[in-house]
Amino acid sequence: MVYFLNEICYNYSMGFTTLVFYFLSLAASVTMIVISHRLLKRHAYKFLNFYFYYVIFFYVFGFLNFTSRLILTRIFVQAPDTLNTSSQVIGVTALPVLFISLFFAMSWIRDLVGKRIPIRLKTIYWTAQVLILAAFLYGVANLAETNDFRLAGPIFEVITTIELLIILLIVLQIYFYARALADSNRKQLAMNLGHMYLAGFFLMAIFGKFIRIPFYIYPEELFFQVAVTSLFFFLNIPPLFYLYVFLKKHHGEWGTHGPEPAKLRDFYTRYDITAREEEIIDLLMEGKTNEEIGDELFISTKTVKNNISTIYKKTGAKNRVQLSNLLRGE
Repeated sequence: MVYFLNEICYNYSMGFTTLVFYFLSLAASVTMIVISHRLLKRHAYKFLNFYFYYVIFFYVFGFLNFTSRLILTRIFVQAPDTLNTSSQVIGVTALPVLFISLFFAMSWIRDLVGKRIPIRLKTIYWTAQVLILAAFLYGVANLAETNDFRLAGPIFEVITTIELLIILLIVLQIYFYARALADSNRKQLAMNLGHMYLAGFFLMAIFGKFIRIPFYIYPEELFFQVAVTSLFFFLNIPPLFYLYVFLKKHHGEWGTHGPEPAKLRDFYTRYDITAREEEIIDLLMEGKTNEEIGDELFISTKTVKNNISTIYKKTGAKNRVQLSNLLRGE
């Protein structure tokens, strides 16, 4: 990291404002990953597991593009043809990460609305993404051979358009399935998250053309492009904070998401769960922290942790998410 900072600050003379944007984006990424992980540990909802991995791959993709393009711009500022080819090679490296991120996005959306991803849909999705990657590789090979962006450019534009369409279809699933949800809380959460991500999609679709303008053609636009690229890293902030506040307020009210009473009794009998452990499991399913459980049951946090460890040993679960899935028979 120190070497990287020295390279940017001294060798490539990156402006102070650009550095500010870069580290704000880095801070936003780390913060979003930490918050999504805390949500996963606090609330035993399966869709949060998918959401956590979506956030990780989302930001990995962003930094593969953002960091590499900024460095390349400084290295090849006097060699536009080399820069153009190199920037597209970066795209080849980053695309698989984007594909994985979008797959986890589709997974958390469908789990939130109570739907599984059928094998046929998975096959269609990955087949389409492999074809997109093959087309991108062809465009990069042509660009490297001819150094002529006139043929490769349209290929990259078509690929971008198709990928945007795939993203739009993934987001729209939330509206299509949420209408049939009987649980009003879950329906409200799904619809509002849909509004936020759809707004973010159109925002990036509108401003995305500035990101795709090669830096070397309009060097005076570098600051603006960095600012627009930084917007990418802040897209998850409103949805994630809304999700955090909503679950904090409504956890324990999602009747259709919790285990059925009959399954719960069978679970307690099968794993020889004691009365105290039952109380702790019930509070765990409500999203209570260890401290909150201790306060409610008038026991120490250490005692709560010991009981939870015993529950994990009895059931074979390693964390709250796995315990929740066992309770629901998943």
